[in-house]
Amino acid sequence: MSKDIIKTELILFLTPFIWGFGFVAGKSVLSEVGPGWLNFFRSGIAALFLLPFMLRRNERWDRKTVRHGLVIGVIMFVNFSSQIIGLQYTSAGQNAFLCTTYVVMTPFVAWAMKRVRPSAFDFICAVIAIAGIAVLSLAADQSSFDPRGLIALGCPATAALGFVYTDQYAKNDDTYLLTWLQIAGAAVLCGLTAPAFGAYPSAISMRGVFSLLYMGICFSGVAFLCQNYGLAHASSEHTSVVLSLESVLGWVFGVLLLHEPVTINGVIGGALVFAAIMISVKENSTVQKAPGEKKLTEVDESAQNR
Repeated sequence: MSKDIIKTELILFLTPFIWGFGFVAGKSVLSEVGPGWLNFFRSGIAALFLLPFMLRRNERWDRKTVRHGLVIGVIMFVNFSSQIIGLQYTSAGQNAFLCTTYVVMTPFVAWAMKRVRPSAFDFICAVIAIAGIAVLSLAADQSSFDPRGLIALGCPATAALGFVYTDQYAKNDDTYLLTWLQIAGAAVLCGLTAPAFGAYPSAISMRGVFSLLYMGICFSGVAFLCQNYGLAHASSEHTSVVLSLESVLGWVFGVLLLHEPVTINGVIGGALVFAAIMISVKENSTVQKAPGEKKLTEVDESAQNR
């Protein structure tokens, strides 16, 4: 692998690690801050954290990038909201399974929008990954399922849509500005709708403050920046499979930090997801993409200068 590929993979793999630990931070703060206000705080903090970097890049503020960023911001808002609404009618394990099905949806959304059929390996990796996620999330959770929980499918659907849009936009737009615009747009929409999900928190402990800072700066700011950088240099199909590692890492951090029990389904499910990621990394490092699209090995000069 070339240095460019290694750099892209390392940055891309950092995202699910941050998101995996975010399960611990999010779980601790949800006892003090409702989900609506949590989404507003995390996106608002992320937008403020990235703002100084954006102000230095005002020469790249053009209407096209602004339009693209706000479109993805709306998608991100729907993603957050559908997950929260669905979570009211499902268990945490069921919700995790439903929301991570973006691994399966992304190749099909990319196929519909880009008119380029994903490779057989993309489909195989998606099936293996989703099987692993199913074992990891559902095997130990046999509680009844409320059909209203299917609202949570809006989360992976919009995630897949966001991957494909960002995959297209990040190749030509400024990655950092695009990330800030989508987070800022989502923050505004989350703030306007947060009261619908519960009252404003009356008090937040110091532990809750640190959790919110992590959710904002790392979980939303740094992680989405890494995700968008990866999408600028890799396919949306490959990216979705790598990011599905968040389900495994969420389980691992839960065992290490929350002392949750180690189960056989957790080990088998994690192994399946990891296998899918390794196959996808190997295949996408050499596969030839369709004309007009970048391979993972192709990093254009404009991207290198970002």
